Amino acid sequence: MTLFSTSHTLYELRTKENAVILGDTPVNKRQGLVSRERLDPGTCYVSFDAQQGMFEVNAGWLSDEGTRVGEPCQIAQQFAQALEPHLPK
Repeated sequence: MTLFSTSHTLYELRTKENAVILGDTPVNKRQGLVSRERLDPGTCYVSFDAQQGMFEVNAGWLSDEGTRVGEPCQIAQQFAQALEPHLPK
């Protein structure tokens, strides 16, 4: 799991050529999106509004080895909701 802070916006994410938008999602009371990178379908991002642009929570597997528990989009959503109250608006 990785947390990013960026000046890019949800609008920019929607228009990003390499992004595959899976849908809208609330992150507590903030507007958010679930997406994947076209070239990296094994990871998932939950991105949500912030004053500086947006925050993104990324979840994925570092390797194909070992037992995997959970689906990356569900994991990213859980972390996004848990972290959101502690992040700047």
